[in-house]
Amino acid sequence: MGAAATAGSTYKNDYVELYNRGTTAVDVTGWSIQFTGPTSGFAAQTTTTPPTPLTTNLSGTIEPGHYYLIQESRGAGGTTDLPTPIS
Repeated sequence: MGAAATAGSTYKNDYVELYNRGTTAVDVTGWSIQFTGPTSGFAAQTTTTPPTPLTTNLSGTIEPGHYYLIQESRGAGGTTDLPTPIS
């Protein structure tokens, strides 16, 4: 995961990168990435804005040997945009 809020970071946004090291495609539809504070537990997502916990819902497929890049929130640091995903 990136650290866009950290001084000296390269990328402007935090990110999560998934890699499929298997031999078959993986469908990530219905998966989600969630963030919660260091002293909080994960819980069902609320409908508040922003939702709690902060959740990014995923969709699509990761082919064998490929990556799936998930852009998260923008931080105060960083000088470079994340790479454009190739589909």
